[in-house]
Amino acid sequence: RGAVAVTFVDRDPRAVALIAQNLSHCGIGDGYVIIRAGTRRALDELCARGAVFDLILLDPPYADTDTQITAVLSQSGAILAPGGLVVLEHARRQPTPIAVGTLVQTRAVVAGDSTLALYACQSSRCIPARSTP
Repeated sequence: RGAVAVTFVDRDPRAVALIAQNLSHCGIGDGYVIIRAGTRRALDELCARGAVFDLILLDPPYADTDTQITAVLSQSGAILAPGGLVVLEHARRQPTPIAVGTLVQTRAVVAGDSTLALYACQSSRCIPARSTP
């Protein structure tokens, strides 16, 4: 709501189809891109295109390892606009890094078995402003 453009990423073809159906059901015909790929590959492609995002929502499988989550956070920081925010949902029992790459955790919100970890770009290491996809 209120976004100029949205990029959805999911590797499951059923999830991709559901996203497209929901967008159609809501009468949304443009202003979005759906990428059918794993998170790491999609982030690599978006970085190579020079994409920049104000908000990145990550909801990886809870079975992802600490190394996988750290890598995804690092990649996300490479495409986060100055002043942007990365929100990572993860299992409460799974620790997340306080800082990774250009990101630093600014807050964590616990709800039941889940935690939302909020990350912002460390001001001295943010990428310069670029156009969005």
